[in-house]
Amino acid sequence: MCAQPSTVNPKDYIAELEARLHELSSDAPAQKMRSILHDLNNKLMALRGETYLALLDAPENSPLRTHLERIQDTVETTIALTTASREHLSKSIAAPAPKKPSTKSPLSGCVLVAEDDRMLREIITMTLQPRGVRVFSVASGKEAVDLYRNHWHDIHVAVLDLTIPELNGFETFAEMKKINPDAKALLTSGYLEEDVKNKISSSGMAGFIPKPCDLDTLVEMLRPFLPAN
Repeated sequence: MCAQPSTVNPKDYIAELEARLHELSSDAPAQKMRSILHDLNNKLMALRGETYLALLDAPENSPLRTHLERIQDTVETTIALTTASREHLSKSIAAPAPKKPSTKSPLSGCVLVAEDDRMLREIITMTLQPRGVRVFSVASGKEAVDLYRNHWHDIHVAVLDLTIPELNGFETFAEMKKINPDAKALLTSGYLEEDVKNKISSSGMAGFIPKPCDLDTLVEMLRPFLPAN
């Protein structure tokens, strides 16, 4: 099955990425730098995902594939730069090394994705749906809780961004646990402070997905929470 393109204009996305890179400097306050790095990692993960999905459909030895691989190399170089900046700010989990596109192994079940970056939501959905996973995607913590309240019997695991609006990832998960004490969720973020790392364990969350991660890694981290196909 061919991946459907994102509805977000990549040119606009890259322009926003360049603007955020321009803001990133050693003179910026630490909190501002963390915010910028979080946004950058969202966008880099989405661009990495777009390239990944395009490579799945690109013929071997085609000029298109060559161009896509060059784009992939550029994205990975930028990811390495932001990872170095993130590690300079705080101790964090490094992004997993990129993987070449692999055969889509079948999955099943249902995943709730709470992510305020529209392109990234679409990339995650386009990655999981062809593999047989039903996806609910929302842009805020409140939307996630409302949706979970109505569909918790169907949802096997949630992917919650740390800084989603209205309710952050931890607050969203706490509300989900009130609805279903057995709720499962993975936190995702572009940076990880030590206190956040400790809170993941105490909150009962099932784990952490660092941004930007490659899509195969995302799939494999979700696999243990989904029904055997």
